[in-house]
Amino acid sequence: MKQIKVTLANRIYIPTLFPEFGNFETAIIINDIRNKLKITQEELLNCEIETIEDISGSKTISWKKSKIIEIEFTDLEFEFLVELFKEKNVNKELKLDFDTLNFYSQLMFGKELS
Repeated sequence: MKQIKVTLANRIYIPTLFPEFGNFETAIIINDIRNKLKITQEELLNCEIETIEDISGSKTISWKKSKIIEIEFTDLEFEFLVELFKEKNVNKELKLDFDTLNFYSQLMFGKELS
């Protein structure tokens, strides 16, 4: 088991990286990770999370209060995330913001960015 600090931005972004297709085992692992990352109704209200649509119809999620939680991932979940982020990094498919880089640092090096 590995514990990682996860921001709201991570919890919204990470599921977008999951593959669309895979085998049964991968589907179970992804489902378990999604359950750990899910945002609750209480958080929607407390963090003032909302979806904003611009003139072109593009939607973004915003929040007024940030929240960091610590999530304990199983060895299988952790290894899945490590491999996923390695692949996305090699393919240059990762967002290059602080939250993503900090999550990546925790996965790969076991420590947060300073």
